[in-house]
Amino acid sequence: MKVLVIRKKDLVKIISEASKRTHEICGFLLGARKNNILEVLEVAFINNVSTVKEKAFYMDPIKMYNTLMYTNRKSLEVIGIFHSHPNSTTPSRADLKYMRLWNIPWLIVNSYSKKYEAYILSNGRLEKIQVILKD
Repeated sequence: MKVLVIRKKDLVKIISEASKRTHEICGFLLGARKNNILEVLEVAFINNVSTVKEKAFYMDPIKMYNTLMYTNRKSLEVIGIFHSHPNSTTPSRADLKYMRLWNIPWLIVNSYSKKYEAYILSNGRLEKIQVILKD
């Protein structure tokens, strides 16, 4: 089972940004993987350029590219994707579709309740991933 390790301050920053917005926020979790442990070392917010931001997210492709180039220079990996939902931590139908393309953990934050969950698609099945907070 995979485990996502994230600093408490980084998770608080994601939750705080999500709770300030009326639309979904999104970005990449950057870090390193050691076997089944995925450690987040940086959080990269990416602009949501969806035409229906209140219901979906679409990451700005130029900002995505720049972030991918940054990870290469810093010897980091994109180890996860994060985004917010206004009233749930469960992946939407659209999330499940894109989780097939980005087979990495997805951290979903509920912008109202401030709860969070992480998931990955494994052999076509949705699995919850344990999130461990560190100082």
